[in-house]
Amino acid sequence: MSTSVSQGCPQCPHGCPQCPQGVPNVPRASQGCPQCPQGVTPVPSPSPDRPGSRRCGRCLITFPDAAFAARHAKRQHPRAFAAAALRGALFVCFVCGRAFASSPALLRHQRGHAPRRAPPPARAATPPAPQAPPPLSCTECGRSFAREGALHRHYIRHARGEL
Repeated sequence: MSTSVSQGCPQCPHGCPQCPQGVPNVPRASQGCPQCPQGVTPVPSPSPDRPGSRRCGRCLITFPDAAFAARHAKRQHPRAFAAAALRGALFVCFVCGRAFASSPALLRHQRGHAPRRAPPPARAATPPAPQAPPPLSCTECGRSFAREGALHRHYIRHARGEL
């Protein structure tokens, strides 16, 4: 329970301007001190609706810091926690669960989850070596062919004098 330190009577369980005990963040503290006639000034707590709040909006428990409050909300009120985390967003990362308001924002985020690619190999600065003539080329004119049958028909045309 979060308290504030003030000066005054040691018998006061709620705290008051005269009490060295703290004022707990409970609704009863605003009613007054049962031990002494002094009025009690309760400590204002962060709004439970605000992000980063240290107080649970459902249980009204106050935590030492926002991380404890977030962990409590995630464990004790998972549906409300998920709804608050989404804040109306339509695009949710399936890897880490973060929510985004637009598809491009989600895509940019998801690129961070992708494994890094190795850079393409650098091209050689030297020109490539001269290639040998294709194996299916005509010895008379140098024309090349993909199939042996086509080269054979080509030779027949040379023999007939058509080429």
